[in-house]
Amino acid sequence: MPTLSLDRPRVHSRVLQLHDARTLTELWEATRGIFQEIAPDDALSIYLNYFDFSQSWKASAVLSTPEMAKPASWHEQRRKVEVTTPFLQEHADVRLYRLSRIFPNPGEFRRSPLYRDFMRPHGWVDSVGLVYRRGRSVNSVISLRRPAHRGEYQPEEMRVLRTLHPHFESVIGRILDASEDRARLGWLERFSDHLPFVLLQLDWDLHPTYANHEAMRQCCTWNFGPRKAAPSNPRTVFRLPEPIVSACRELKQSWLLNVARHPQAEGRLTVRLAHPDEPALTATVTLQSGEADGSTLPKFTVGFATAEGSRPALDRTAALPGLDRLTVAEREVVNLLTQGCSNKEVAGRLGKSPKTVAAQLTSIYRKVGVPGRSRLLAGLR
Repeated sequence: MPTLSLDRPRVHSRVLQLHDARTLTELWEATRGIFQEIAPDDALSIYLNYFDFSQSWKASAVLSTPEMAKPASWHEQRRKVEVTTPFLQEHADVRLYRLSRIFPNPGEFRRSPLYRDFMRPHGWVDSVGLVYRRGRSVNSVISLRRPAHRGEYQPEEMRVLRTLHPHFESVIGRILDASEDRARLGWLERFSDHLPFVLLQLDWDLHPTYANHEAMRQCCTWNFGPRKAAPSNPRTVFRLPEPIVSACRELKQSWLLNVARHPQAEGRLTVRLAHPDEPALTATVTLQSGEADGSTLPKFTVGFATAEGSRPALDRTAALPGLDRLTVAEREVVNLLTQGCSNKEVAGRLGKSPKTVAAQLTSIYRKVGVPGRSRLLAGLR
């Protein structure tokens, strides 16, 4: 083996290439380049974004050299004799491990089902993993497997891998965060373009990642009913309605079953709900698979709608053209204006910013064909 050092020009160049990576493809090319320099005969895999490391080997993206590419059935059988998962869960500070050292002695490792059935048949005698966590949970792993003619990993090699660890950690974290941001914005834009109702977005763990005022108001209505919700500030009482949480959990299970049978499956799953006590209130819950390259976990979007006949009427009879084009939120603003509220008071009552109220008023004036507040209120008398 050549002298191991990150200062070698070719290795140093590959590390710089790694830090320039912005996509999964660039990450994979740079990672392969580094290990071709320091461990050219080793098999290599990267597991990015585990769905649940404690329960499954599945990750949102798995990048492998040909000798490491195995079918799902192989991984499922291997997991039954897995030793690294409990080891890493018990040792939350471990960032680099050597598989053969997890066992008390070399003889036990060589007699284990893991070595006998899943390493020796492929000519592997040892394995190391560079572990990346989010909090205490294992998020991603770079795995190397050593062919028999190279022998076990030596202390000098482990030292170099330990030096490389923070370089990979920085780049993997940046790429995954950027992918999540792109996916979040992309989903919002796509859904906003063609769905006729406001949206609430949840991440894989059912935590809200995006909710505008109207989505919060609809959640408030679902939780407390229209009458009790009316005087409430939706932002201060915001929580997800239980029927919607249950629907997301069901979609999550359906998606996991589907991807287990069809690992390359993409697309979305949708369910429509009616409020158990207010049939006019409906919701559409959608699970949308992540980026096409598998770098992000699926997301949930929730759309709300109210039957046309149950839209809140204005407090006063009016003959202005275009009133029927106002949204539920715009009708709420107009109702408060007719009660003598200022823009600031409207914002306070509805839990919005004055800037948002001003933008809604501009939309209202345009729809009903009036130049401003005085003409609007005159037409409502």
